[in-house]
Amino acid sequence: MTASDRAVRAWDGTGSLGEWAVALTRAKVETTVPRRWSHIAGVVELAREIIDVAGGRDSADGELLIAAAAAHDIGHAPDLATTGFAALDGVEYLRTVNAPQPLLNLVAHYFASGIEGELRGYTSQYAELPDEPSPARDALWYADLRVGPDGHRVEIDDRFAELWKRYERDDIAMRWWALAETPLRDAVARTQARISDLRLTPA
Repeated sequence: MTASDRAVRAWDGTGSLGEWAVALTRAKVETTVPRRWSHIAGVVELAREIIDVAGGRDSADGELLIAAAAAHDIGHAPDLATTGFAALDGVEYLRTVNAPQPLLNLVAHYFASGIEGELRGYTSQYAELPDEPSPARDALWYADLRVGPDGHRVEIDDRFAELWKRYERDDIAMRWWALAETPLRDAVARTQARISDLRLTPA
């Protein structure tokens, strides 16, 4: 057991799921992949600003949104890399600490990762991890797209352009992008409509 593992506890169903996931992810990622932690912290911050689209701070879905914002990239921690596909590596680790199934599902499908996972041959694993479209899921995708790799807020189209440039030489990633762009944009549009309806003002 590493020092980071000792710094966190398994989920026992008590307290704040969101704060538990923030502490867990910070312990695994902050010192090992600091730039990734900057991105995660930015996504969590934005998720907190728009939490009302998922039911608010006192709702189960609001807690789930914060937890997923924190844990979505936990699979990038170097000691968790088993398959090399971060979404599933994160899910496998979260299972070992008793994370609830809805959180596993959101992490498995963050940023439409389920599409890429199936393209990479993980169909059987994803059969146990259903994508559950919901305001919380849409808000997670929105927040992930609005925060760049260094944690700063970006415009959606600029984030898409950055991703295109990053993955343009990866054939599977390009096939994923062709399939994922529309559902990602749709999730963003639904979240923006909810933000507008609630008169929220994220930066």
